[in-house]
Amino acid sequence: MKRERWRDNPRLIKKIREVAQSSAVLLPYRQTNILISRVKEKLPLPCRLFFSSEKVRGKVGKKGEKILNEIFPASLLFHLDNEYLTLASDPMIKKIFASEEEIFFSEWQEEKDWEASLWIEGERKKVRPFTILKMGNDSLLLEKKGEVGILEVEKALGEKVKLSPELFFSVLIVCTGNTCRSPMAKGILEKLLSGRNVFVYSAGVSSSKNLPPSDYAQRFVARLGGDISRHRSQPLTPEMIEDADLILVMEKWHLLKIKEIKPEAENKVFMLSSYPEKEGKDISDPIGLPYESFFEIGHEIERYLEKVAQDIKERL
Repeated sequence: MKRERWRDNPRLIKKIREVAQSSAVLLPYRQTNILISRVKEKLPLPCRLFFSSEKVRGKVGKKGEKILNEIFPASLLFHLDNEYLTLASDPMIKKIFASEEEIFFSEWQEEKDWEASLWIEGERKKVRPFTILKMGNDSLLLEKKGEVGILEVEKALGEKVKLSPELFFSVLIVCTGNTCRSPMAKGILEKLLSGRNVFVYSAGVSSSKNLPPSDYAQRFVARLGGDISRHRSQPLTPEMIEDADLILVMEKWHLLKIKEIKPEAENKVFMLSSYPEKEGKDISDPIGLPYESFFEIGHEIERYLEKVAQDIKERL
């Protein structure tokens, strides 16, 4: 007799919810080879990685144990949400050990129409906003932003991550007073990425509030078809730093100031002149100088941002 599906089994639903609230992973057996090839280094926590469920037939047995021991040492732990869980109904649970971490291995019998997945349950972790990733056919897809930034995930995995169509890539551009360089850069980047899911904002490390952009800055951006006339200056805040996926600064001391405010932002803050490298030259502040200086510096900023825009497009 065919067993009932897990959705019709209250006892199993309760167990699924317990698993979803703990550190765990959902891993279809037939995609383990993808996981091995994709995840070359430790994925920073807190992250969650999901795989679409597949039809699985037969017992996993010793081969499954070998896979678990290879992929899930104590230092590498993935997490899941209950909405992604698909388990064979009433699975038989067998305890095994991987490194120093006690985990649970789900074993099932062969049945033609079952949908089955492996799941691993670890120690309950401190609740933090998770960065949620999903494995696609040819790339990793960011489904939800969380504490671990996009660039930090990419650094760990050694490859770019695609954003879900519902998400926006946010860029914070920082200068000193937020009336010349960063407003120009904001207007230029918005023009370069027009129609894309990108949110660009700017701030100054020594900025007053509500000052309009320099007339020359507005004039330069207008030449390119942009409009920054509604921009008003704002001082840099920890929340702005936290919300950004990428931070671009004009001078070295801006970078140091950001790391002083938010040390954990180090992986996502760059000198505009050298992106995606860390070390670069300062971009001069044209405040108080004639339009020719704004024109020269504006074109310099535009050249750098063309490279940034192309890099961002690869994630969208």
